[in-house]
Amino acid sequence: MGRAHEVRAASMAKTAAAKSKLNNKWSRIIYMAAKSGVPDPDLNQNLKKEIEKAKREQVTADVIKRAIDKAKGANQESYDPMTLEGFGPGNSMFVIECLTDNHNRTQTAVKVALQRCGGKIAGSGNVTHMFKNTAIFSVDFMSEEEVLETLLMADCDVEDISSEDGVVTVTAPSSEYGKIREALKAVTPEGKDFLEDTVSWVPLNPIELNTEKEKEQLQRLLDLLEGIYLNGLNNIPEDLYEAASIDGATAWQKFRHITVPMLMPAFTIVFFLTLSSSFKMLDENLALTGGDFGTRMLSLQILLTTRENTPPNYGMAQAQAVIFFILIAVVSIVQVIVTKRKEIEA
Repeated sequence: MGRAHEVRAASMAKTAAAKSKLNNKWSRIIYMAAKSGVPDPDLNQNLKKEIEKAKREQVTADVIKRAIDKAKGANQESYDPMTLEGFGPGNSMFVIECLTDNHNRTQTAVKVALQRCGGKIAGSGNVTHMFKNTAIFSVDFMSEEEVLETLLMADCDVEDISSEDGVVTVTAPSSEYGKIREALKAVTPEGKDFLEDTVSWVPLNPIELNTEKEKEQLQRLLDLLEGIYLNGLNNIPEDLYEAASIDGATAWQKFRHITVPMLMPAFTIVFFLTLSSSFKMLDENLALTGGDFGTRMLSLQILLTTRENTPPNYGMAQAQAVIFFILIAVVSIVQVIVTKRKEIEA
């Protein structure tokens, strides 16, 4: 097989990673649409709309069916919406909408992703006040005057209507989404559809990133946040393994060149949390053993320095704490650099 197989496998892995992100995005959207009403597109117009949009982006029928079945409770799983806020590189701000079956795990994953890219998690309300939840529609089959007349006749509350290169864009409060969609849908010619049809968080004061480093950090953060939706092995497309089998790849080669690279983003986060947390596992060990570890942990040494000396030697304890911090930082940074290099750039 040689080098040609490795190049082909890497190329297919990148394509599969992008496809997997797209499938996960629409699986989440369709799940939420089905969960918010009847999980039947004939009875749930919102679900029908999202399915149509997913099909336009080449999402397979199997992905759509699994999302609807999940909403029906066919697989006994339950997911809840969760909104997190954060600060990114270059004073950028994020409103991150998630779908999760474990709020603590998702919040930790988002927090780590933000920290890795020069950002930090924010408290509730610290960021959303800088955004407006807005309904956005774009059409190319009507003029600006026709769109305005249609929406006025339907008594829709519109914030702005603009036109550029034959595309008319309408923005309105999110509460007007359903009314505007129905009004425009009623005058949509057969065979035509909306170019854009969504509710999104729009910043009140957009900013521009000035340095290449900030732009790279932002792109990296977006990739990480999208990657959080991936569910490990379940999202590695079977066609990658089938193609490798046709090329004559062994089980070890499949594992090394497909499974491991596809799972590296998850490994990076898991290893980071495990390594950094393991250094600080003092409370549990102290409570279980009464301080009799049978070994000298650095975190225990810091504690004993303040207890075994009279008066307590706080200066020595502080020096040890600094060493402890540097050790954790060095190990964590090295781990992140090593695993990051092995990730597939989608």
